[in-house]
Amino acid sequence: NANDDRVPSPPKNLATTVSYYDDKVRLTWEGSDDCGSSGILYYTVYRAEPQLAYHFFLANVASNSYIDVTSDTSSLYTYYVVAVNSFGSSTQSNTAYFPTEQVDISINYLVLSQNNYTLELSQGGFILL
Repeated sequence: NANDDRVPSPPKNLATTVSYYDDKVRLTWEGSDDCGSSGILYYTVYRAEPQLAYHFFLANVASNSYIDVTSDTSSLYTYYVVAVNSFGSSTQSNTAYFPTEQVDISINYLVLSQNNYTLELSQGGFILL
């Protein structure tokens, strides 16, 4: 069957968490499907750091999870995973970020009052009343 001879689909739902056992970054993902009779041989994990313009190879793993033993949980990373079978490699998974949330806070206007003094802060300066 021609449909059995194909590269796998990319892994899905790549996510990062902290492995509390050893305080390292833990990756999990859903396995590839549509890989035909070949099955998945392994997954290749890649990582990038903000100062690097590229992702570099971390490991080949047989399971749907990986603990990045070289990670530092106080650092920023991006990861992706590729599935490999005997016909080749999938396209890359979604990119996962560590830490998982990045928060941008923007305050356009803030009023602080105490006793008879009011301090108004706005984008561009402040007024003491």
